[in-house]
Amino acid sequence: MWIAVCDEIGLATESETYEDLTERVWKIAPEIAAENGVDVSIDTMIISFQQNQTAKDRISL
Repeated sequence: MWIAVCDEIGLATESETYEDLTERVWKIAPEIAAENGVDVSIDTMIISFQQNQTAKDRISL
């Protein structure tokens, strides 16, 4: 399960794959931002995706 959270625009969502997650975030981010009163255009929006992993997580794969 992949999770995306962006406190700045009030976004929290999840998807089963990284590719699905990035697609979903780009699809819903502008609407979520607008609903939460954040004035940003999809044309200028920059979204960074970060993966966090511990050594324990890596070994258990």
